[in-house]
Amino acid sequence: MPPVTKRPYDLTALAWNDDHSRNDQDIYCYCGKGFNSHKSMAQCNQCRQWYHCGCMPCLEKRPLMFGDVFYDFVCSICSQGEEKFGHDTLSWSGAVQLVLYHLTRQKRLGTGKQQDRYYFRFTSEVCEWLENEWDRLLKDRHKSATWRNTVASCLSTHPKLFLSGAAESSYGKGWWALTSEDPLTRHDHVSRDSSAKDPDQKVKKKLKRRTAKPESDMDAADATPTKKAKMQPENELSTNETTATATAATATKPKSKAKGKEKATTPDQPPVAMDLDDKVSTPDVKPAKAPEQKKPKSKPDPLMMDAQDEWNALQILEHAPRELTPQEMRFRRKLKLRRMKRNLHLKLFDIDQVVGAHLRSKTPMEPMSTETPLLGDMAVPTSRNVTVDRDQLSHGTKYENSFVSRLCGAPRLASTLTAKEPWLSAWNGRKLRPFIRRDFENKTARMALLEQIKCATGQPSRAKAITNRMTMPGNDTSIDYVYFQPQHLDQANLLLSRCFWDGIDVSESLQFPEFSVLAMYKRCVVGCAFMTPMAYITYFAVLPGWEGAGIGQFMLYHLFQTMISKDVTLHVSANNNAMILYQKFGFKPEQFVVNFYDKYLPEQSGFSKNAFFLRLRR
Repeated sequence: MPPVTKRPYDLTALAWNDDHSRNDQDIYCYCGKGFNSHKSMAQCNQCRQWYHCGCMPCLEKRPLMFGDVFYDFVCSICSQGEEKFGHDTLSWSGAVQLVLYHLTRQKRLGTGKQQDRYYFRFTSEVCEWLENEWDRLLKDRHKSATWRNTVASCLSTHPKLFLSGAAESSYGKGWWALTSEDPLTRHDHVSRDSSAKDPDQKVKKKLKRRTAKPESDMDAADATPTKKAKMQPENELSTNETTATATAATATKPKSKAKGKEKATTPDQPPVAMDLDDKVSTPDVKPAKAPEQKKPKSKPDPLMMDAQDEWNALQILEHAPRELTPQEMRFRRKLKLRRMKRNLHLKLFDIDQVVGAHLRSKTPMEPMSTETPLLGDMAVPTSRNVTVDRDQLSHGTKYENSFVSRLCGAPRLASTLTAKEPWLSAWNGRKLRPFIRRDFENKTARMALLEQIKCATGQPSRAKAITNRMTMPGNDTSIDYVYFQPQHLDQANLLLSRCFWDGIDVSESLQFPEFSVLAMYKRCVVGCAFMTPMAYITYFAVLPGWEGAGIGQFMLYHLFQTMISKDVTLHVSANNNAMILYQKFGFKPEQFVVNFYDKYLPEQSGFSKNAFFLRLRR
């Protein structure tokens, strides 16, 4: 279809409003029809006329989003040829705000019940729209594997733009809305990062530091020139005085002997000499300049870091190409601590606020005591027969907060390897508890053997005595089911390598721990199961000797409960006994894949390299 080069109306005869968004005749576009508020329209940069996206060849298949003003468009009439269209690369906050504005406008234009504020799901709505519009909104940005985490950080660090649904009773974490539905402006959200234009180069934002301009060096004041000695009149000097002065001047000349010969050394300044007319002459002494003293350059004033600056600094330290110094590692730990407190909605330490509150109070500032906190004001008895109970004298820190606990460890970690308090998942903000389940009823043969070894205490004993010790109170052990955590990574990789093949690494599952489950006996990982957010089970294994306690059944059941609305899929070797367990849960084979494990299983492996593709339909 040839481009349109003439309008069916006179553009100069239209009467426009102040911002040139509407005209009184209600004539727009190539077609001359009215303004359509239910569909997006684009404005030409030259004639400033509005055009329907459906009438534009460049936007006919993919119309603009509501509120999108980040483009340059020239109609075919102004260009006398093909249309010209280009879109800006937006900042992260601008792209997220545009998506939420578009979704909100769609709700406003719908026929349903109107609400004061609309909330949208982070994963299924915001991220899905960003992924579909990536080549237009974020075309010059590198699409990394963790771009969803960047979007989540952008939402949580811009409270003036986005509002979380955690405060609403009908919504929860992971739902977001706009704080204001005002139209977007172009100059506020266009990305100004020049490095983002190269998709192969990683974007590293540097922290801004305000540099203080050093003052100009002041020249030192010149020394005051010395005045020449005044000459006495000739008639005031007698012959005796002249002779005495000449003799004294001669006697003051330094002499040195070298190899039997006298040599006169050159003094630093020429001596005062007498001429034949008995006049005293002094050499001209030039004024000496004092050495220039440069003032030390003043250091730049430190700036307070906001949440976004702390996140950028943490990313730079986490992905540093070299080994960090102790100071940088300490700074990284502090940034992680502050981020964790923000996620748990805990109060952050602010030294300015603490010092300001102390200065406003009436409590005087006192110097620190030089006495040891262990003994305090109590005197230590000197008698050898009297002993001091230091536990009664100490009023110090609790054990879990003391330095001794850092050396010896927490007592609870002697029998478990999981977090003490609940934490929030970085994937969808879900609250994860330290234990999913603690099974004190089911026992395996390996557990009974380990308990017998423990109760024997290294000495030969009768079986009856060992049984009595095992049945004593306090000897109950359990199989603990926990979420996948960083301290489990090495054991999980080793377990899967023993069960399948070498080189397995499941560190990627730490990004979504809610889709994983580990079975542990005290501090040892005895079983694990991992699933992706797309409901595909990647690994599932239980150590030999730990069968018969329902470990595999519970781990699969837990994974199914985390993904209720999607079909669960997996691949399993053709001769794997786990096929029986999968069939009990309702899995059905859909495909037989030849040599699926050819690149993974070694030649001496007992598993078949052919695999079944199973699906559990919901």
